[in-house]
Amino acid sequence: MKTPISILIIDDHALFGEGIAFILRKEPDMQVVAIAQNGLEGSKLIKKHKVDIVLLDLEMPLISGVETLKQLLTLQPDLRVLILTMSDDMEHLNECLHHGAYGYILKNASPAFLTQAIRQAMSNHKIFSQEIKNKFFDSTLDNKKIHPSSLEQSGLTEREIQVLFHLSQGNSNKLIAHCMHLSENTIKVHVQNILRKLNFTNRTQAANFANQHHIQKLFQEKSANTP
Repeated sequence: MKTPISILIIDDHALFGEGIAFILRKEPDMQVVAIAQNGLEGSKLIKKHKVDIVLLDLEMPLISGVETLKQLLTLQPDLRVLILTMSDDMEHLNECLHHGAYGYILKNASPAFLTQAIRQAMSNHKIFSQEIKNKFFDSTLDNKKIHPSSLEQSGLTEREIQVLFHLSQGNSNKLIAHCMHLSENTIKVHVQNILRKLNFTNRTQAANFANQHHIQKLFQEKSANTP
């Protein structure tokens, strides 16, 4: 028997969160492991539970949904986060995609659509409410790749830029770890974060992007400015 899909719900409206949990618990291949009412609580629960999917609201107290999204993917880079929101704002959508969201679903979606979205996310397919497709992308969003226009706008940390520079040189994780005096596991996490932030699926794409945007020059400038 296959292991059920483990799901964490993060929504500040308890009634809505419990309602979603009630629906999902009827599915034999799904298991709701916890419900959080804010991003801080959700981040703590990720550390305690093995989670495959997070259903995340955008507008919450304490920290925003976008900040929560970034925290969750820092803690678990392979996590699939589906935004579940009332907002059909283009800026919200782009920001969530840029930071690694796996889907964007409006709260008026049917239970059948939501359960389908979860299963498709587990099969590495991104999914969006039909209203989002119709309004913004004429149903082409499934294949749309949104990449930062420059390295400076990529959101990469200085350490990630260092790793990306080594990727652009064709270096293996083992060699990068040796050069940077870090463990291979640490380099692996950095590579996963780089791919997520740049919205690429493999290191070759990231390396090509880096070279196209003159990473060697940027890397040298940052090195020269480092005391």
